[in-house]
Amino acid sequence: MKLKTVYLVLCVLGAVLPLWQIAPWVAANGLHVSLLFRQLFADRVGAFFGMDVIVSAFVLTVVLSWVTLRVLPAHKRFHVLDAAGGQFDDRLVVDHQFA
Repeated sequence: MKLKTVYLVLCVLGAVLPLWQIAPWVAANGLHVSLLFRQLFADRVGAFFGMDVIVSAFVLTVVLSWVTLRVLPAHKRFHVLDAAGGQFDDRLVVDHQFA
């Protein structure tokens, strides 16, 4: 199996599985963000997974910022990042000159 196919399967799973879990909750409660966080951090297991995701998103942001500023040439420093899924694709690099 090609790496591109594996990446596509993992990308679909990464999008579908979390939505499969949150969709019934949103259907029952609506987009009540404070309730979502209260229930997420209601016990230690939920807090563990919540903090894992929050810290991972922060680390990803820091690493991408570092790579952007240190490694990429100046004309390719603005990235388009799907924040919802945290997916980064180097085909989404936007050519833009720094001022």
